[in-house]
Amino acid sequence: MKQANLQVELTLLCLVVCCFVFSAHAMNLTMFDSPQEIQKWRVSNDTVMGGISSSTVTAEGESLLFSGELRLEYNGGFVSVWRTPEKGLFSDDSERISITVKGDGRPYQLRLRTLASPRISYSASFETTSGEWTTHTFQLSDFTPVWRGRLVSGAPALRFEDIYQVGFLLADKNPGDFALKVQQIVALKQS
Repeated sequence: MKQANLQVELTLLCLVVCCFVFSAHAMNLTMFDSPQEIQKWRVSNDTVMGGISSSTVTAEGESLLFSGELRLEYNGGFVSVWRTPEKGLFSDDSERISITVKGDGRPYQLRLRTLASPRISYSASFETTSGEWTTHTFQLSDFTPVWRGRLVSGAPALRFEDIYQVGFLLADKNPGDFALKVQQIVALKQS
C-alpha cells in the first residue's frame, strides 16, 4: 500500500514539474475562451477577386470554428481567416509555433504576416485528420514567402519579432464544405 502511494505521489510530482517546465517555455498567443478573442478574427475569401467561396468564423466551446464552402467558379478557390493585426504577437526569444486543430481531412496553411513585408504571407502547410485533434509545430524555416499563391524570391527573412498577424488558409482546389477548429496557437520559447 505504501509503495502504491509513493508511486502516485512521484507520478503527481513529475506531472507538476513537467507542467511547470512546459509553461515556462510556452506562451499562448490565442485562447478562444472569450467572445472578444473571436471578434478579432476576420474572413477574407476569393470574393475579393470575383470568386464565390464563403466562410465564417464563430466560437464553438473554447475553440475557433472556421467553416464554409470552397467554390472554384470565376477563378475562385480560396478561403482564409486572419486575426486582427497586433504588434508584438511573438517575442524575439520565440523558437517555434505550435497549433492544435481539429480538421476535416483537408490540407490547410498556417499564414504569418510581418511588419517588414505586410503584403507577403509566410506560409506553412499542414494536414488534418477528419474529426481528430492534432498538434503541429513549426520552425521559421518551415515557412515560405508567398504573394497571391506565388513564391516570392528575395523576401526578407522571417523573424518572430516582426510577426504581427496570424491566419489560416484553405486552397486545395477541392470544392465543397470545410471546417477547421482551432483550439490554441502557442509560441514556444527557447530553453
